[in-house]
Amino acid sequence: MKLFKEELLTILESTLSWSEDFVKGKKDYDFDIDTLLNELAFKYGINFSRGSFKLIYNLLDFYTDAIKHEFIDIQEGYSVKQGRDDIKKIILLVRGTEQTSQIELPEDLSIRLKLI
Repeated sequence: MKLFKEELLTILESTLSWSEDFVKGKKDYDFDIDTLLNELAFKYGINFSRGSFKLIYNLLDFYTDAIKHEFIDIQEGYSVKQGRDDIKKIILLVRGTEQTSQIELPEDLSIRLKLI
């Protein structure tokens, strides 16, 4: 599972890096978070359709769509900036956990992500 954790971190970090570049003018519309996460799920047998992984999947999917469409908000009351901050929180959480097959998001983050 250590490799899964490393690959998930790479995807999270590359999402932030991609979004920074996109905003600065490097408009890479081919960045496909769905494919990256689906390949990761298949490779390690992780289910991204429930629990914390579903919330992470949805956040990354909606975040990248909002960036590509140059929206200020992912959804009303949930800004792209908040999404970025939440991805950073997830990165720190994944780095700090040994058991990556079960990631427990903090309650406030989990509640916020359930609303998108």
